[in-house]
Amino acid sequence: MERNSACQVKNICIFCGTNPKKNTKFAKAANNLSKVLAKRKIYLVYRGGSLGLIGYVSTATHVGESQVLGIIPAAIAEGNFAGKTVRD
Repeated sequence: MERNSACQVKNICIFCGTNPKKNTKFAKAANNLSKVLAKRKIYLVYRGGSLGLIGYVSTATHVGESQVLGIIPAAIAEGNFAGKTVRD
């Protein structure tokens, strides 16, 4: 019996910066990643928030109708250091 060496990714956990300053190369890469996640319906788990690159990825993935789970410590969420977390 032949075994398929390729596996399909169903979930991914991403951690990236929240700095609101835009570096176009990284922003473009984040945008491309979110398109791939949405197209392949890959479930995104991330550290919560909507600022910077992680905000681009989480928001665009959610808008692309893929599931998104943001996990953020209460102290950071209450201090408004991360922006709003995308909700499913």
